Amino acid sequence: MRCNHTHYHIESHQKMSSNESRRIRKYWEQTGGLLIEKFQATPKKKTSNKKNANKQIIDAIIVLGEKKQIQEDGTYDFTDKDIIIVQTEKTAIGMQLLGEAFSAREKMMPYQPHSIKTVAICSKPDEEMFRLCQEFDIEMVVIPD
Repeated sequence: MRCNHTHYHIESHQKMSSNESRRIRKYWEQTGGLLIEKFQATPKKKTSNKKNANKQIIDAIIVLGEKKQIQEDGTYDFTDKDIIIVQTEKTAIGMQLLGEAFSAREKMMPYQPHSIKTVAICSKPDEEMFRLCQEFDIEMVVIPD
């Protein structure tokens, strides 16, 4: 699947909780790059039955190799860029966070980045979920409260 446009409009759609934002920013402090929070991965489509049925808001995308800054709106071309997709939850990792991280990675593939690293940030470790994360190539990062 290939997107028709090279630049994608970025809008802040929702406010992030302070815990989510804190965890993302702490992780971003280690990676550097361009931080895009609350990215809508699927373009808005008007459908008669399901408004924004395929919409997914990704908690954050970090574009490596770019100047360390936060982009809140505008456009960005992900083609051939190395990106990190970040999904976060304030509690221990669970199936919802794991599913959101997996889905976010799949939804970013049409944007044709060079590479995609997927990270799930939570506040408490879980050994069983850690094994599932490894199986699906999702890095679990624990940042306690």
